[in-house]
Amino acid sequence: MPGDLLFTLGLPLGVGLASGLVVAVADRRIGRARVQRWQSVAERLELREIVSEVPLFGKPRVSARSGRRRVRFERVKVGKSVSYTHVTIEGSTGVTLVPEDPTGMRRMTSEREIELGDETFDAAVEVHGVPERVRAMLDVETRGIVLRMLGGRLAAPGQPTVTLKGTVTLVDGDLRASLPEQPTPPTPRELADVLGAMLALAERFQGTRDVARRLATSIETEPLWSVRLQGLQLLSTGFPNDPATIDALRHALADDRPEVQLHAAIALGVDGEPRLLEIARREQVDDGISAQAIHALGEGLPADVGLPVLRQALRLRRLETGAACIDALGRRGGEEVEELLTKVLSLEIGPLAVAAARALGNTASPEVEEALLRALARNVPDLTLPVIEALGHTGTARAVLPIRDVGSRFATDVDVRRAARQAVAEIQSRLQGASPGQLSIAEGEAGQLSLADDDPRGRVSLPQAPLDN
Repeated sequence: MPGDLLFTLGLPLGVGLASGLVVAVADRRIGRARVQRWQSVAERLELREIVSEVPLFGKPRVSARSGRRRVRFERVKVGKSVSYTHVTIEGSTGVTLVPEDPTGMRRMTSEREIELGDETFDAAVEVHGVPERVRAMLDVETRGIVLRMLGGRLAAPGQPTVTLKGTVTLVDGDLRASLPEQPTPPTPRELADVLGAMLALAERFQGTRDVARRLATSIETEPLWSVRLQGLQLLSTGFPNDPATIDALRHALADDRPEVQLHAAIALGVDGEPRLLEIARREQVDDGISAQAIHALGEGLPADVGLPVLRQALRLRRLETGAACIDALGRRGGEEVEELLTKVLSLEIGPLAVAAARALGNTASPEVEEALLRALARNVPDLTLPVIEALGHTGTARAVLPIRDVGSRFATDVDVRRAARQAVAEIQSRLQGASPGQLSIAEGEAGQLSLADDDPRGRVSLPQAPLDN
């Protein structure tokens, strides 16, 4: 009885194993025919070191070499009824170039995508890899080749275009064609045409040891200013001392876009200052670009340049440029600068007035203090804090009571009250004959100022008002 049971149970198992073996043998026979086709393609293209594998269980494959590059043929199944022939040329750059995923799902599960600044290319191609390698590789000609390649057309310069049924992508540095086998597998002629075109393109997708030089060369021929700018930014941060970077930056000083000129001039330091001055003077350049050039110059902005540029900015209402000039000129000082800044403070009410107040906080003179006190009396909310802070830096005892009055009017404003106390403390520290903490504003009589020792605790106090809930 037990023997009969074992026989009964073992019969289906044996039949299953036998059936599986028959299928495997049949698949191997089909796989051998497929490998022979692949091998014939490798021989036709004069590849070397051809190795064929037809395992009883597993994927058939052929590998070979073309120069320094390794080539693979293999079959990939997707489900029960769909299969592809993959032809792969191995690479080492780690760069990935695949069609953009319109659903956005692939992007959510992978590392951050690289945007080149070419709107057409960025919208069509998803790019991953080391940024400097990516940008060095994807010059304007290569971007066109990639767009055609992802659209099913392989077109290397000087070679006939090959149109294929499947797709070709670059995945982690490997150039890969995925050719559907339904309704029929690709013929040896089709495979030879595709692989030949891929080999012609493969060198373009290989890395280079001199990344900086290749990137600098691509920038010189780049028609899109946004791509040129991003390439220069990468060069100046990743390869700041490389001769290729210096050459590219100097060449970019003559670029037809002020954005590119600006970055090059800033990155070149002292050598870029003449271009920064020229950008600052230009009326036609964007307000923000001019302001950035002036900020980059800082105290290096000469008064004979900064003053005319500031007057021009006031006339044309170029607020960013005007504020940048005020900041730079305020650090230099000088009688003519103080005179113009006090006019700005008295006439303006927006960002320029705020910038003027802060700049005048670096200058101690009776005229500047008078201008700041007049500004404080204007009761312009945006000016209150910067004027109080400026008076704290430059004011005398004369400024204490006006500061106190403002503190009273803004009793519910914590920032104004704090600034007023700080300003009074700074003023007292500069008064001749006063020791730290000796100046106080009495809490009893409004406006009573003490320099004596009648306030032994050295408190600086302003009337307290309850904060609104």
